[in-house]
Amino acid sequence: MIQRIQTLYLLIALILNLLTYFYHWVIYKADNAEITYGIAGLSTQETSISLLVVFISMNVSIILLSILQFKNRKRQMNSVRASMMLAILLCALFGIRHYQNIQLFQMEESLEISYQFPVFVPIISLVFLWLALNGIKKDEDLVRSIDRLR
Repeated sequence: MIQRIQTLYLLIALILNLLTYFYHWVIYKADNAEITYGIAGLSTQETSISLLVVFISMNVSIILLSILQFKNRKRQMNSVRASMMLAILLCALFGIRHYQNIQLFQMEESLEISYQFPVFVPIISLVFLWLALNGIKKDEDLVRSIDRLR
């Protein structure tokens, strides 16, 4: 059943999470300085970057694991739920670090913030994970209804 639609949704979420390794999340432009925040081209906040790397790596590995668990739908649903929780935690971590970075630059008069594509990846990934979870539930319900007929 690896050719099911939920596998496609999980693959899209996996690819989106992998793309976050190659792009900056936010670019802060103050008077003379330009500071990037993200995994690509490590910035000055090494601890927050390592947390981003850990959360994204865990999310990628759990999504990959859930793709490979297509025979055990209950375990697949649990791993998709865990991946959804990690995506929510990733959004919270980014929000906290972004707020701290804005507070750091608060004294600057001309602060420009440009958000890049990876900022929206956890939210888009969350939508695809939810769609995959619904597809897995439909398959499980279908199997249960067939078992009742026997």
